[in-house]
Amino acid sequence: MDNTQLAPDDGKLFQRFKTSVVSYGLRQIAVIALTFVYNIVLTHYLLPAEFGKVAVILIVMNIAILLADGGFGVYLIQRHEEINEHDLSRVTTIQFSAAAVLSILCFLGSAAANVFYPGQDIGWMVALASLSLPLLVIRGMALLLLERSVRLNKVVRVEVLEEVVYALVAVGLAVYGIGAWSVVIAQICKALVGSIAAVSIGKFRFRFVPIIWDEGLRKGFRFGFHYQAAQLITMARISVIPLYIVPFFGFQAGGFVERSWYFCAAPLSIILAVQKRTVFPYISRIQFDLEKIRRFTEDSIYLSAIIDKFMFLPLLIFARPVIITVLGEQWLLMLPLVYWHLAGNIIFGALTGTLYPVANGIGRSDYISVLNFAGFILSWLLIVPLTQVYGIVGVGIAGLIMWFGIHWFKVKMRSSIGEFVYYGQIIKPLIAFAITWITSELIIKNVAGEVRSVAGMIMWSLFICLLYGVSIISVDSKRLHSLFRNYISEKAVVV
Repeated sequence: MDNTQLAPDDGKLFQRFKTSVVSYGLRQIAVIALTFVYNIVLTHYLLPAEFGKVAVILIVMNIAILLADGGFGVYLIQRHEEINEHDLSRVTTIQFSAAAVLSILCFLGSAAANVFYPGQDIGWMVALASLSLPLLVIRGMALLLLERSVRLNKVVRVEVLEEVVYALVAVGLAVYGIGAWSVVIAQICKALVGSIAAVSIGKFRFRFVPIIWDEGLRKGFRFGFHYQAAQLITMARISVIPLYIVPFFGFQAGGFVERSWYFCAAPLSIILAVQKRTVFPYISRIQFDLEKIRRFTEDSIYLSAIIDKFMFLPLLIFARPVIITVLGEQWLLMLPLVYWHLAGNIIFGALTGTLYPVANGIGRSDYISVLNFAGFILSWLLIVPLTQVYGIVGVGIAGLIMWFGIHWFKVKMRSSIGEFVYYGQIIKPLIAFAITWITSELIIKNVAGEVRSVAGMIMWSLFICLLYGVSIISVDSKRLHSLFRNYISEKAVVV
């Protein structure tokens, strides 16, 4: 096993970061295209009520995965000191044991629920899906050193293979007619293939070791507590579907909320996933160079604001025809909710995508856990009354209001890394976005009328993206030229 770690001043670190950004960016594009295709197929073969069940299962499983991880794995990535094989085995022993216990509890809970509610299947779906937990632990630890050293080009191979397996199994079984069970079985197959591939590529050798609670584990617990608390709180906020939407509005409404979140988060999911997986280990390696972190944060927010607009523009303009043509008219009732979700993501999405991994990279995961906890409380305070008045659209209205909590996050980050430009990074991309949106709507309406075909939407989307590129260059050519020049200069130094 190669335990060589990068020093903070390693000249190849930034080059590896750029390679990881490119490879993981391509991975996200490939995966988002694949997931979009199989989600379309699943949407045709699964009813909205079945997607409501899938949402409940995935939420429970995501919470279980976070509990099993405990945050110790990400602490090993963030830790500035070197790690060795014993560190990996000790953390794996903790996580594997927790995963096994959680899986047993899921089966016991399902058996108990079946006594009071005979014939229910959600509990057994969760129990069967929990068998993937120990496999996911092995997979994550096998890839940890590659992530720590910012070698995500190798991690990409595992993740693409997993998604292909998941797509084939889920779609095949859904077409066969087994409903929501297709997603459960696909989840297990994905975890099995992923763990085998990760162990092979990461050359991971696991052995059970005694757990001695020392200073290293105490530091890991403190960091991991806040890191995982932030994730768990987010899951708890999303649990509004099984805990409130489904009981009060039905499984169909739960399916609408879940699909609208997926539909609107697709563009950001590409950018945020790349930032989370590449920025976090990179910042961890340079966590004491605050000037470099400040410059990096400003540039990353600005580039995120530019890139996400390329993807949001076609989605916003063609939201209705996409739902009708691709998903089916039975999903059209969620269109107003989609517009509310898009509004928040378009305006604020780029602002948090960078700050989250930067905060984790400097060891301040507590900022994120506090922010998410406040968001969790506020979401329930807003969603309940707003949905009573506006129906499920109230979920989107509440989401837009909660985006304003990022101001507190910005203030806390400035106290840790110093002054940096924040809101100013998104103004010009938003101006270019507004110009392109209005212009495109007028041109499409006068030239094509209403676009309904998939081919037509693709062709017009290319035109819209080209128009946005011209707009952003016209609005902010000086900044773009400066970024490109700095990139070339940095590349010349580190190669």
